[in-house]
Amino acid sequence: MAAGQLQSYSVFDFARGLDLKTSPLKLALLKAQNALVRAFNAVYTASGAVSKRWDLQAATSSSLGATVVITGGVEYAPSTGTHVVVVGTNDGRLATISTSGGAPTQILSGKTSSTKWYFAQYHDKLLIGNRADAPLKFDGTTVGALGGTPPAKGGPVAVHGNRVFWLDGTNTSTVTWSALNAEEDYTTATNAGAAEISPQDGSALRDLVPSLNELVLLKESRPYRLQGTAPTTFTIANVVPTVGSVGASSTQAAVFAVNQVRYASLAGVVSLTGVQQFGDLREAMDSDKIGPYWEPGSEVQLTMTSLANAVMVYDPQWNRMYLAVDTDADAKNDTVLVYDLATKGWSVWDGVAVASMWPVRNPTSGIT
Repeated sequence: MAAGQLQSYSVFDFARGLDLKTSPLKLALLKAQNALVRAFNAVYTASGAVSKRWDLQAATSSSLGATVVITGGVEYAPSTGTHVVVVGTNDGRLATISTSGGAPTQILSGKTSSTKWYFAQYHDKLLIGNRADAPLKFDGTTVGALGGTPPAKGGPVAVHGNRVFWLDGTNTSTVTWSALNAEEDYTTATNAGAAEISPQDGSALRDLVPSLNELVLLKESRPYRLQGTAPTTFTIANVVPTVGSVGASSTQAAVFAVNQVRYASLAGVVSLTGVQQFGDLREAMDSDKIGPYWEPGSEVQLTMTSLANAVMVYDPQWNRMYLAVDTDADAKNDTVLVYDLATKGWSVWDGVAVASMWPVRNPTSGIT
């Protein structure tokens, strides 16, 4: 090639998204020229076009205190139709915020500080835990203690098969479930109960995700699956992987999206897919193309010691998954890795500080 000349090639779409695993030289030789080696603050369309990301709406706790951090939140949607955002803070308080935005209104104080908050809705009640205090309930007006005898330090919490399932901040290998259709009954024989998942194996239960006809239980060491419709038929088995199995790294970074359980781990973002022929789960890495973020010594390696603080959420309206991580070793999430489940393309939203994250539908536009 003569000096000063440039070699060009045509790009018809960017559907492959960010690809940091394949070398730029190899990417240039691929038949489909649809990958990016840099994709900051971008989103993809179904056709593979790329544009700048949307604005974000941040809930701050400045009116609750200049140094207060919101460590969990949810859009509470009771049957009355009046939705409200409920948030928990790192100084032991709960507050509500209008779905249209505005200043928070404190509804509870005095709980243990330096905790994360977990939520699930059932029978019009918002069930709340923080892994340090007794579980709570909120009916849109009043916050009170959850009845029955749920775990003394419950959280996270999930609803599956018309039962409420809790993890426990003290007994970290135990999952507890309520009686059928009774979120405040944890004692009725052959109905409510609890089970230990590989106790004293050196790892704790991190999260639990309702899936297709089963509940996926995520330990730090590996995933497990609870199957059955009642305690008399419950079975618990570890996931037999097609690749090396890996557990969850965070209590707030697991979702059910497009019929798969997906979660953050020390090796990347894992997806568990049901195999119809045998009823097994197949394990794969959604993050394969951005694997260098998890590779020691790479230029873009995440702060691995901060992955316990990672936060993940799925937005079904846009079919995107958002994973907030720390990249500068200050134990605070500063970057959001965005996965488009339609195109299977990743992008990176840098400079976005996220302590907690959840989808909220704007009551005027209907857009999350």
